[in-house]
Parts: sequence; C-alpha cells; structure tokens
Amino acid sequence: MKPNSPSSGLTPWTNTISTYAAFSVISGGSDNVASGYWSAVGGGYNNTAGGVESTIAGGAANECDGYGAAILGGVANNIGMNANYSAVGGGFGNSIQTNAALSTIGGGVNNTAGGLYATISGGQNNTAGGQYATVAGGANNSATGNSSFAAGNNAHANYDNSFVWGDGTRLISSAGADTFAALATGGVYFYTYANPSVGHFGAFLGSNSTSWATVSDKNAKKNFQPADSISILDKLANIPIQQWNYKWEQDSDVPNIGPMAQDFKHAFYPGRDDKSITTLEFDGVELAAIQGLNQKLQEKDAQIHSLESRLNDLEQLVHHLTQTK
Repeated sequence: MKPNSPSSGLTPWTNTISTYAAFSVISGGSDNVASGYWSAVGGGYNNTAGGVESTIAGGAANECDGYGAAILGGVANNIGMNANYSAVGGGFGNSIQTNAALSTIGGGVNNTAGGLYATISGGQNNTAGGQYATVAGGANNSATGNSSFAAGNNAHANYDNSFVWGDGTRLISSAGADTFAALATGGVYFYTYANPSVGHFGAFLGSNSTSWATVSDKNAKKNFQPADSISILDKLANIPIQQWNYKWEQDSDVPNIGPMAQDFKHAFYPGRDDKSITTLEFDGVELAAIQGLNQKLQEKDAQIHSLESRLNDLEQLVHHLTQTK
C-alpha cells in the first residue's frame, strides 16, 4: 500500500488537469495543476503549470504562467504572465516577473528578474530589472540599467551599459551610463605576465592607494646598463612638445600637452610600438633627464665656484697693488 494512496486512509494524491488544458500531462506527485494548453508537470508537490506549453519538472509550490516557460525544480519559484520562454533552474523564492520574457534565473534564493532577456546566475536577493541586464551571482546585487552587469556583493548597476563589482564591504553603485566601477578594498591587480620561475607581473592598484603601481623589483630585471643621462636630456630637449586635441574631442575642449608617440619612441625606444607611450617609459626618461639636468647644474656650479675663486684672487691682487702705490 502506497503512503497517501486512496486506500491508506490518509489524504489522497490529487493532481489536476484543467478542463481546457488540452494535451497536458502530470507525471506524478501531489496537488499539482496543469491548466495551460500543452503544459506539463513532472512531479513534486503543489506546482501549477498555467502557461501555454509551460513546464514544471518538479519541486514544490512552483508556479509557471509564461508561454513556453519552464521551472526545473526548487520551492516557491514563480514565472509570471507573459514572461514567455523564461526559465528558473531551481532554488527558493525566485521570481521572473510579468512581461519579463526570455529571462533566466539559474537558482539561488529570492532573486528577481524583471527585464526582458534578463539573467541572474544565482546567489541571494539579487535583482535584474533592466533589459539584457545580468547579475552573475553573489548577494544583494542589482542590475537595473539596460545591458548592465552586477556581481559580487552589494553592487548596484543603476545605469545603462554600466559594470559594477562589489566586494561587500559597503554598497557601490555605477557612476553613470557606460561606466566601469569596482570596489576592491584589498587592491586591483592585472597580471600581464606569468612565469612559475619568475612570478606574476603586471600593474596593480594597492589597498587604500590612489595611483597605479608597476613592477620595478630588481629581481625581475636583467641586462643592466647605466643610462647616459646627459644624452637623454639633450634628446628630450629636442622632442617637439605641442598642444593638441584628440580627433574625437570637441575643438572647444581644453587642449592636451605632450609629445607625439612617434617622436618619443624614435628617440628613446626605437622598434617599439610608436602609437602609445606608457607611464613606465615616460617616467624612466623623465628621471634620467632630471639626473642629466642635475649633472649639468653641478658642472655649472663648479665653473661658477672656480670663476668666483679667480675673481676673489684678482680682487685681492688689485687691492694689494693699490695699497703699495
């Protein structure tokens, strides 16, 4: 005798296919309802497949009212009316709201998709409210801008085409449309070279810092040679420095000041890409030029000291001659 079967004396299993739900199927479980045309419930408890061609594979207390939508399992998940072709993979209390067609929630707890083509991979208390918005997971994130992206913890992508990463130490929001924002209180690292025998190198923004750092460890360098600081200073003095605007800037924008990459690279780094100048390249030349300028000043100081000494000798001689007359 099966538990909860009609002859067990307990509450019988009662699955229901509505009168107008033609071609619908309930494979098993209890208190499941198929009320949409061509709808299906695979099993579980208290599930309702109300949308045309909707599917609930199992779980409990799930409701699917979107056309061609599907809930694979979990508990208390919901796909609203006209959220057509949307899907919830599982989890608890996840909701794809009315009219949020073609949206997806992979799982997690209490996540809400409210925009067309929105996606939430999982996590908890996340919201994807914009069209094509994405929340990669984590907790308490929201992507309400169209084509926005939020991930981590307490990240809010409130503007269109914005990207926000939060480390959870506090709330972080996008700065505006088409922006990239990241809160990483432990630092931001970009590795552009990795070698097990040497290490991982690139650029990083350390914790609590306000400027990028580049690797300058002596142990990461080779082929050491002294720089001719005077020659570098002379070359730098001959490079044209101009005011200019980028072609995408307005003519009325405040002009930039600096050299052309072609001139700079030809003078100091021949053979390298001549369309850009890195801060590492620029800083090295500037420091060497400062040393060259300091060397010239020291030479001038020595000459001035020598001239002052000779002048003092002449003054003493003149004074002596005038006193002996």
